[in-house]
Amino acid sequence: MEVVSCEDWKEFAWFMRAAYSQGGPMALGNSGASEKVLDELTSEKTAKYLLSKQKVLLAKQAGMTFGLAAWRKLDSERAEIAGILVLEPAKGKGVGSALLERALKDVAAEGFQAIIVKTEASNDVALKFYQKFGFEEAGELDEKLESGTVRCTLLGKRLA
Repeated sequence: MEVVSCEDWKEFAWFMRAAYSQGGPMALGNSGASEKVLDELTSEKTAKYLLSKQKVLLAKQAGMTFGLAAWRKLDSERAEIAGILVLEPAKGKGVGSALLERALKDVAAEGFQAIIVKTEASNDVALKFYQKFGFEEAGELDEKLESGTVRCTLLGKRLA
């Protein structure tokens, strides 16, 4: 498996649609996203904008994309993991770990001192995943979405 940078908006949009179609709107990580939100996210304009504002990594094997990680700059010292998504057939096979390891390496190489991530407070799998990589809980917050409010846990990790 290789982890590569994504700069192709069509590949990004394809992966986001594939991940949504497998998990659906109520899957952990989708926070009740709707088809309307997905259509906007995967439109050429929005996808190109997102790719310009964050680093997107893809996990690929034999020409097939199985996972995506995205991170962005928050300020001069901190970056944020915007999300890690792994397609169902690849879950439990180290894809998410490979993506997070590469993201952490890239973030540190760009000189950031810390990284944060937020995930649904009820998503025990994600919380344990990030904690395995040294992230510590830093609090909770409510995130307002089109579909309502989602309680999130904020996690952070010092890089230097």
